[in-house]
Amino acid sequence: MAHELFQIVSSTEWIVWLNIGMTQADFDAIDLPPGWLRNNALQGQPDASRFLRSPDASMDGPLTTKEIFGFVWQHPATIVEAGIQLDEQGLLVGTRVAKVHEITYRACRTVAVLVSPEGDAYVRVTRDPERRGETSTLPSGWRQFDYVTPDDLVTTLPNPTLVIRTNIRDSFQGPVAGLDVEP
Repeated sequence: MAHELFQIVSSTEWIVWLNIGMTQADFDAIDLPPGWLRNNALQGQPDASRFLRSPDASMDGPLTTKEIFGFVWQHPATIVEAGIQLDEQGLLVGTRVAKVHEITYRACRTVAVLVSPEGDAYVRVTRDPERRGETSTLPSGWRQFDYVTPDDLVTTLPNPTLVIRTNIRDSFQGPVAGLDVEP
């Protein structure tokens, strides 16, 4: 299971630290000082996912690592803008995340896609395991549908990526090019 911490550097920069080897008990036992937050547990939706480099690296390769709170953490992403209101009702909230992130959905996979009023497509990358419902409430002009991948869908998300959280805490990310988003 992966665990994430946020190191709040400033109001516009939160460093994301990832650990994939610790237990839930170890994660819960960390006594976080001010300026640190835990991310909620999330269920990944892609069949494969990998970070090609840390956001501050100039070339692909191993992620930057650092020992923090007695564990080795990787730096896959940095939040560069949070709390972006995407609609008047506050149903969708965006976060811009600097990251170099490749995701894969295998052929014949059903992928949830969120489409903006402008026609931009965002794929569901994570779900909250304790979500409050199965269907997101969407504002006017937005729509969600299931897309069946005819072939493997391998895409590197844009850098920065717009991460959209719905009212049931699903995370859609992109925009992703090349999807047929017509009704």
